[in-house]
Amino acid sequence: MTSPTRLFERPASFMTRLSFVAPVVIAALLAAAAPAEAAPRGPTAKHKAEARAFGRAIKRSAREFRNRRGAVLASLNRQIDGSAPCERELLSRPYDATTEVVEAVELFDFQNAILTPVQPQLERFAARLRQAAPTEPVLRRAAAEWTRYVALPRYRADPGVCVVYSRWKATGFSPDARPIDLAAYEAFEETEIVLQGASNSANRRLRRLGVSAETARVLSRGFPNTALEPGLGGIVF
Repeated sequence: MTSPTRLFERPASFMTRLSFVAPVVIAALLAAAAPAEAAPRGPTAKHKAEARAFGRAIKRSAREFRNRRGAVLASLNRQIDGSAPCERELLSRPYDATTEVVEAVELFDFQNAILTPVQPQLERFAARLRQAAPTEPVLRRAAAEWTRYVALPRYRADPGVCVVYSRWKATGFSPDARPIDLAAYEAFEETEIVLQGASNSANRRLRRLGVSAETARVLSRGFPNTALEPGLGGIVF
């Protein structure tokens, strides 16, 4: 396996361009303010029980994600191998419509290099959340948003960002040959923003219902990244 340390050898400029993945996978990914919540009534025994089940779902999935850490690091290093050869050229280009598309390709590919190896675990996590909180509204919304996020299509630059870039460059950067649909990429980002807000709300609600702050904050920090730490350089997804 490629050494995981290469993940941290990216130039600062690259990490700047990846700021969107730097919280829901570099602690800044989606610093979106959570939507206003209706003041909940006093916690019921049923809702407390659901919160405990929600917490157990988080812990159980955290163990599964830790077991996939090696696969995630290997996937990230493959993504780096696919984008490193043309990195200097990409960074030296003036920012224009073409650069925007290539940047979207690289960012989307980077994000999904992390998510793809844990897709089955993500699906189980969302299912556990749905099962855990069928009536508590804040937790139910978080479960629904995780379900929506997990179901999003996964884009990968095959066989690598630089090959995708070179192929498009050979067409003269023809709009008809664009390697990615920017609308799909923007929809992915928007879904992450909504997810972050729902997760922040669930974090607060879990703590009010008696779940430990350590368990509750996993959602806000971009689960399952927290379960994978240390080793992903603060990347949060």
